[in-house]
Amino acid sequence: MAEEIREFSHESLQDRESILRYLEALGQGLERGELRLSSGDETFVLKAPTLMQLQVRARQKRSRVDVIVKVSWKDRTSSASKVQPLSVDEGDR
Repeated sequence: MAEEIREFSHESLQDRESILRYLEALGQGLERGELRLSSGDETFVLKAPTLMQLQVRARQKRSRVDVIVKVSWKDRTSSASKVQPLSVDEGDR
């Protein structure tokens, strides 16, 4: 069975204040446990768990600067049925 891939992408040139508002909105969504992203008529909703992976990278090469903030997590609802229970064997006693 093929795994379904869903993607959302948006790229635009924004002023610093607008970017700050987007980052604040992302923070509020993470605090609520739900990220709702939309662009045009496309809407993408993600449920955010309490524990997530955070990666921050910064790079400057000549006049180009990149700051990359990545937040990721495993969607436990879709993979829960694939998880096998743990069994521990005490061995010979």
